[in-house]
Amino acid sequence: NEDNVSVIIPQRNVVFLSIAASLMETLKMMVIVTGFVEDYGLVPDTNTAMRLALSSAFKEASYNINRKPGIMAPLLGMTKKEIFQLGKDLKVKFKEEVWSCYRGEAVPCGRCLKCTFYKIELGVTL
Repeated sequence: NEDNVSVIIPQRNVVFLSIAASLMETLKMMVIVTGFVEDYGLVPDTNTAMRLALSSAFKEASYNINRKPGIMAPLLGMTKKEIFQLGKDLKVKFKEEVWSCYRGEAVPCGRCLKCTFYKIELGVTL
């Protein structure tokens, strides 16, 4: 629906990762770790091919030949249900520690894409 389309920002993760790569090089770090999951095709810049392509680009653009930055996405390849189960196994307090609503209001809206996903797919209301 239109609520869901309005939250899609093309290439936003490319922008975030570019900023992170700059900081990573400045701080002499070696890797960016993301929480990417392949999001049903709605967010195409969170897939494995994009991660590998950006890792390659960042390595080519790095001034420091001894530090070649990379991007890790340990959740890629897991379903959202598997990630949710991992969170439960790690004793994540979902109601207190997880915010996934796109609206940004004081309480989750219960209608946007993320709220709907939590309710239908995971049986969780935040």
